[in-house]
Amino acid sequence: MRNRLYAAVGFEEALRRLAVVFPKGSAEKEIERRKAARIKAGALEAAAEAGVVDDLASEIIDGRGVALKLRPYENEGVELLAAAQ
Repeated sequence: MRNRLYAAVGFEEALRRLAVVFPKGSAEKEIERRKAARIKAGALEAAAEAGVVDDLASEIIDGRGVALKLRPYENEGVELLAAAQ
């Protein structure tokens, strides 16, 4: 997953995003949780793990799913304007 992030957003930005999304330093629990859900739904183990890693990398690159905390709050500007008045 790290290599996908490095290629997409660069080394330093990838490490920053990973630190925000996984502050304890590992995505292992999230990967295992998602993999188990896919296997329970009938996916093969190898395909389940590859799909989970792909999905997590995409979420971190795009700032969605587990990486929503990377996005700025959409109403932040509106709230600042209201407070200034």
